[in-house]
Amino acid sequence: MRPPEEMLHEVLLPNLRGVLAHRLRSLGYSQSRIARILNVTQPSVSGYLSEKESKFVGALLRLGIPAEDLEALVDSLVRSADLGPAKMTETLVTAWRQLLSSGKLCGYHRSMYPELADCDVCIRLGTSVDPERASVLQRIERAVQMLESNPVAHHLVPEVSMNVAESIGEPRELNDVAAVPGRIVRVGGAVRAVGRPSFGTSRHLASVLLKAKRNGAGWSAVVNIRFDEDVVRALREMGMRYAVTSYPSGSPRSEDEVVEAVVEALRRDPGVEVVLDAGGPGLEPAAYVFGRDSVDAVTRVLRIARAYVAVKRTGSQGG
Repeated sequence: MRPPEEMLHEVLLPNLRGVLAHRLRSLGYSQSRIARILNVTQPSVSGYLSEKESKFVGALLRLGIPAEDLEALVDSLVRSADLGPAKMTETLVTAWRQLLSSGKLCGYHRSMYPELADCDVCIRLGTSVDPERASVLQRIERAVQMLESNPVAHHLVPEVSMNVAESIGEPRELNDVAAVPGRIVRVGGAVRAVGRPSFGTSRHLASVLLKAKRNGAGWSAVVNIRFDEDVVRALREMGMRYAVTSYPSGSPRSEDEVVEAVVEALRRDPGVEVVLDAGGPGLEPAAYVFGRDSVDAVTRVLRIARAYVAVKRTGSQGG
């Protein structure tokens, strides 16, 4: 037996832990705290830090992980460090499955076992899904490509990262909504998805879509982007229809309250394309851009991004 999981345990995990140890240390994390996050001993962390980060990065690149994908994965794991082991595990497992199904690790695996030269098991297993769900996943893939190839999309990535979600025609539960696990992060002047789209991976955006559909909204997709005054100015310049959430008791105290407020804004005006939420204690402000499907929603996001850059440029020149 020659399972690809050998690469996970022997190459990916140890070298990824080495990179993360360096990144977390640079952010001020103590060695004992890093050890808890990585689920290793403190002497192991000390060993990682005694080596250059480039050693671990090189090993991961030789595994077949593209540099941009690796940077996005590391960034997402660092952001998940304080969210608990379950979140980090979700990000890691999703990225691993994406790497397998994309065929990016096949070359390394075949170098270990030349007799697997014609093997395509991981690729085939990664595409077994019913036609409607397959169409949703394909559209999200296309939407993500649109974001990754656009030169100004990174301006709208919020601190919590961006995501794209789309539901099947008649969703009944959160698992009927697909999104990008690990989210879409900013890497320099570009954006990069950490994993491939899958169903049941974004509770927050899935909850927004599911409840919105139950309340009669015609949208089947949503993208979360940053929300600041320049976003509002861009929406006004474009004439794009938007609404602002409101809370009976002031600021929201939980993500569930945000979901309810966004859905209520849509219920009040079903024609709204964007819902703005100012957030609250521990909750980042966000704009929710809706569309008929994920490609439609991202098309709106890119229009907003272009207007956003123009507005900021005009503002800086005026200053």
